[in-house]
Amino acid sequence: MQKFKLRDGWTKQKVMEQFKQMNNGTKAMRNSDCAYRTDEGNACAVGAFIPEELYNVRWDNDPILADSLIKEVPELDKFMPLNKTGMRRMQKYHDHCESEYFAEKNNIEFTNGNTYKSIEMFLEKEVY
Repeated sequence: MQKFKLRDGWTKQKVMEQFKQMNNGTKAMRNSDCAYRTDEGNACAVGAFIPEELYNVRWDNDPILADSLIKEVPELDKFMPLNKTGMRRMQKYHDHCESEYFAEKNNIEFTNGNTYKSIEMFLEKEVY
């Protein structure tokens, strides 16, 4: 399995701190879809690293995956703690934190919707 390297200046602790600052422990949802950011300010695993001045609600109204978003808006890349493939993988852990199937398939503990635990597991298992 590929492991992802944190970019300069990022540690696992800093990633968790940033995520917890922007996320309330639940999935960021807009209607019934995952969102980068909600109207209430809750952010997903990728949305937590998008600066307010660059965020565009269009990304949530017309959902776009993290790697495609970073390709479409290259200036976002410098704010991300991992490359776009790593951010997409972290997004998967976050988006599927309520899926027992995802947990079993990836040989990880089922988090029952706990987004903090899902990101901690991603960092522990797939990041160096």
